[in-house]
Order: sequence, then structure tokens, then C-alpha cells
Amino acid sequence: MRGAARKMAVSAVMTAVSAAGLVLGTALPTLQLSLYAALSAFPAVLAAEGAALYGILSATAATILGFVLAPDKLAVLTYALFFGWYGPVYVALACRMGRWAALAVKAALFNAALAAGLVGFRLLAVDIGYPWWMFALAGQPLFLLYDRVLGLFLGFYERKLRRYIMGGSR
Repeated sequence: MRGAARKMAVSAVMTAVSAAGLVLGTALPTLQLSLYAALSAFPAVLAAEGAALYGILSATAATILGFVLAPDKLAVLTYALFFGWYGPVYVALACRMGRWAALAVKAALFNAALAAGLVGFRLLAVDIGYPWWMFALAGQPLFLLYDRVLGLFLGFYERKLRRYIMGGSR
């Protein structure tokens, strides 16, 4: 397959797996956030292959399919707010900024998504059970862990998996 066709085919498969994962995540509430964090690797892989638009479109399509197919729409909203968009942003910032500047921008984006989520849940009259500042405090180390694990996965992808998924060509 040629480059563009391969990227499109891989992004379609990743979208389908992501949508299935979103539906599965609503059935497995104890593993939900871990599964959604793992699913965010698919758009990141596409962005790392120079197909950031495919990555964003894949995450968007998976989110839409998740809203259509999953019974728990708030769980899919969690993926949309925190995980779907993050992979392409991670790759874009890593390529354009220094390590600490990129981390500061990513942390600001995470906190903006967290604030939007908390405000959105409050507007939807969803009881989140804890004060907002507890989410902000707990979210920072979790965000840093997630950011680090995603970076490690992308390094592993480049070294070991890339040739099997994309055929070794960009």
C-alpha cells in the first residue's frame, strides 16, 4: 500500500478499535480511565507518523461513535475531554518546543480541560462528590504520570512497533 492509503487504513482500524474500547470502557468502570488513556495512544501514533490530522479525525470519529454506541455518555465525555485530543497535541508540542515549555503548555491544556469538565458536570447537575480543588490536586501527578507513560510508549513505538504498523516508511 502507498503511504497515504496506508495511513488512512491504519487510522480507520485505530478508529474502530477506539470506538470499541469506548463502548467496552462503559461496561468496565474500574478500568475505564486506564483504557481511555491507552486508547489515546492511537491518535498519538498517527500524529507521530506525520498524520496529525488523521489522528485528530480518528479521535473525533471514535468519540462520535462512542456517543452513539455507548450507554454511558458521560464516560465518553471523559475520553473526549482528556484523552482523545491529547496524543496529537503531545506529538506536536514535543516537535516544536523544549521539554519544559511543552510540559507547561500541556499542563495548562490539561487544567483547562479539567476546569471545563468540572464546570460542565456542574451545569449538567452531575454530583462529582468532592470539591473541585481535590480534583485539581489529584489531577496534577496523574497528568504527569500519563504524560510520561505516553512519551515512553511513543518511544517504544518508534523503536519496536513502527515497522509492523506502518511498514517502516513515513
